[in-house]
Amino acid sequence: MPRGGSSGSLAPTRSRRQVVLLLLVVLLATAGLFVLARFAREGGAPADGGPEPGDEEEPALVLARRFAPIYYLRRQERRCDNRGEPFDPSPVELVLGGRSEFRLRDPGLPPVVGPGIADVAAASDNAYLDFPGDPRNPGCRYERDFRRFSTGLVPTVYARIAREPERSGFAVQYWAFYYFNNWNNTHEGDWEMVQLVFEVESVEEALQTGPAYAVYAQHSGGERKSWDDKHLRKVAGRPAVYPSVGSHASYFQPNTYLGLGEQGTGLGCDISFGPHRSVVPSVLFLHETPETLAAEEAWLTFPGRWGQRVNGAGLNGPTGPQTKRAWHQPMSWADDARTGSATLPGGDLLGVNAVHRFCSAIEIGSEALRAYLRFPVIVGGSLLLVLGTISAGGLVVLRDLTRSPLVSRETSAFLRHRRSLGQMIRAATIVYLRRPQLFLGIPLGFIPLNLLISSLQPWLLSFPPFDYVMWVLGGNQVSQLLLGLLVGGIASFAVYLFVVSGAIAAVRALDEGRQVNVRGAYRAAFYRSPHVLLARFRTLIVLALLGFSLVGLPFAIWLGLRWFFVEEAVILDDQSHWRAPGASSHAVEGQWLRAFLLVLFFGVLGALAGPLLAFGMLLGTDTDPTLVNAVAGLFHTAFLPFTAIGLCMAFRDLQVRKRHAEELAAALPPRKHGVARRTVGAIVGAATWALHRLEGRPTSR
Repeated sequence: MPRGGSSGSLAPTRSRRQVVLLLLVVLLATAGLFVLARFAREGGAPADGGPEPGDEEEPALVLARRFAPIYYLRRQERRCDNRGEPFDPSPVELVLGGRSEFRLRDPGLPPVVGPGIADVAAASDNAYLDFPGDPRNPGCRYERDFRRFSTGLVPTVYARIAREPERSGFAVQYWAFYYFNNWNNTHEGDWEMVQLVFEVESVEEALQTGPAYAVYAQHSGGERKSWDDKHLRKVAGRPAVYPSVGSHASYFQPNTYLGLGEQGTGLGCDISFGPHRSVVPSVLFLHETPETLAAEEAWLTFPGRWGQRVNGAGLNGPTGPQTKRAWHQPMSWADDARTGSATLPGGDLLGVNAVHRFCSAIEIGSEALRAYLRFPVIVGGSLLLVLGTISAGGLVVLRDLTRSPLVSRETSAFLRHRRSLGQMIRAATIVYLRRPQLFLGIPLGFIPLNLLISSLQPWLLSFPPFDYVMWVLGGNQVSQLLLGLLVGGIASFAVYLFVVSGAIAAVRALDEGRQVNVRGAYRAAFYRSPHVLLARFRTLIVLALLGFSLVGLPFAIWLGLRWFFVEEAVILDDQSHWRAPGASSHAVEGQWLRAFLLVLFFGVLGALAGPLLAFGMLLGTDTDPTLVNAVAGLFHTAFLPFTAIGLCMAFRDLQVRKRHAEELAAALPPRKHGVARRTVGAIVGAATWALHRLEGRPTSR
């Protein structure tokens, strides 16, 4: 019976196995369909690039769809993230769909609420579409509205066959409409174009031969590549387009580029690198001749602006495609296109990334431009005040440059003098130029070390504790970038401190009349490096904690000025890491304005020397940005010892003036104060005592 019972259960067991096998087949088939669907969505066109069903009757439409571009837009990490691109190429119904939030404004006429295609077709040249929101202060309004208004709409591009009289061949143009341009010239609406040129006369021949070259529109110009060029990426026979974030300028490769805005709106950085999301737009073919123009294409005749009209050239909404030169002269426009674009590499040298700072400066300038357009009197007046102050200070410095530098022929005992800023600049220049091998050799010796740190960065991130931090952050590209910048920034800052310490040690040796070379400067800097690093990192921790609290930011700025001369105190005066902040504070106290001006000049000049040179090269020459980065980095490196010499003189100058002021104060009879002033004095004294304890200064109560 046990055998019979066992054999009786064989059939159910087989059936269960068959069910499990069937489920596995279904799961595998589902997974395969999912992969195919995902590939079709991200890869775009069919593998053969052939026409869709029903297209055989119109070869032009077949051609337009076969070579329609695929757009790779930078993916947002979160909503309202300006580092990503939220806007897709959209149909004009996005803004001409009769929504009450939109207005068609025409001077002298009442505004049209919720305009449609027929309304813009009947408008005048001065008319414009007014979107909800303020393009000068966009915030996240336009992104939120786009997500709401685009519900149910499919990403779309408008294709047309473009010919030019007395020119052979023709072009297929793909016009893309974006809801908002969030670049340095923010404006509502944005029209961009990609053009493929065929060097044959008929559409049927073009279907057999394919394009000769492609031209991508970029701001006020364009870039041209042969169809067989390796830099023109293709997916299933269709060109890949990498629009830049915000400006939507079309590029052939993912990278960072230098863009020039239209109508004097200035330079900017076009970012088209990933991570990407692919958009395969639907293709609508345009029949723009009066005989074939359909009612749904009547928007082509709109002569006004597809966005709000504001004060400021280049900041208005754009006019439509039919107003562009490329629409009427596609071949001539293609002839004038560039064969390449200026890329802005991200590499750096000794911690200075001139291109990154250039982009940051451009972004700040764009924000200032927006602020000026909103508050012209306040921003313009503030700018004039700042420029006037800088000009007055520059005249004083130029006057002092002609005075005696207070540097002896032997370049010794030159520190303990009172000098004006101009005299410091001239004296520092003399000291630097008399020993160029010494002051050039100190920083240049650290370039291989900094390059080694940069090359080892990815390898270091795979070891503890960085691997654990990467795991906590999720290991995505953003976390890798942030952690890489942190590691690289700390390493570069340590190298920077060592270079400055070596230069200060060399200045001290020269001031004391001792012979010194690069090796001796390194040895002295290494001997004092523990105190320099501990003192500076201790002050940075306090400043960071105060700065992150926001409420303590003014105190962080105040303490940053007090503790600016920590390295000079450690090396010039042999102060320990505990007492160095106090020595720096003692020199600065009572001389806040002078100390601020000295720090502002030598500190800021040392940080901006490389980027300023890069700005000039990028704006005034055609030098390749990779070479610009290298030249700016080398110049920044060679300039560091000059700033170190100037700061040594500034520190000694403050000490000499402070000692003289204390001697004068000691010679004066003490003044009597009332109860209120004695109370305030007691409170201030208690706070000063606590601060002195933090700075490691001797206290007496």
